[in-house]
Order: sequence, then C-alpha cells, then structure tokens
Amino acid sequence: MQRYRCFGERTCCFQKKWFDDIRDTTPMMGLRMYEGPILAIAGDKDELVPYYHAKEIVENSKNENSKTVIVKNSNHTFNVLMPNESKANDVIEQTIQWINKVLII
Repeated sequence: MQRYRCFGERTCCFQKKWFDDIRDTTPMMGLRMYEGPILAIAGDKDELVPYYHAKEIVENSKNENSKTVIVKNSNHTFNVLMPNESKANDVIEQTIQWINKVLII
C-alpha cells in the first residue's frame, strides 16, 4: 500500500490494485459501456485535447442520438479569453438545442 499526501495535510492510502486498474483502463472503455446519448464538442484549434477525440467518443457511442460538434477557429475554451472571438455563445446555443431535441421529452 502506498501513502500519498493529498488534500493538504491529509494522507491517502492506495493499494497497488488501484494503480493497476487505472493503468489498465482508458476513458474510452468506460464510454463504450455508457448507453446514453453524448454531445462531444471540441474546438478545431484545441491544443490541449485534439478535436478528433470528440469524434472518437461519438464513434464509440452506442446511442444514435450522440453527436459531435467541431467549432471552427476555436481553442480548448472556445476562445472565451479572446475579445470578439469567443465562440462560447455558439457552443451554449448548440448545447441547448441538442438538450431540447435529445434529452427533453
């Protein structure tokens, strides 16, 4: 068992199995088990998480209502820190439309 300092002065203990499970698991494995709809939105200029990951997420979805939205000329935060270039309102609007179409009955 490994001990790590976490949450300030508190010590957390993790068994080796936890580290093995994390090493042997990918987020995509978990997403493949999820059966609900997914809206994956990414900016095509995102340097933190490449936009093709959003496409992979939806490609691995079992739900026909899953959707990928790639926002053109947009970074990881949809340019919210760039005056006159923010795509945040577009992302919010697309999200609302998807929720209304897919999740609200």
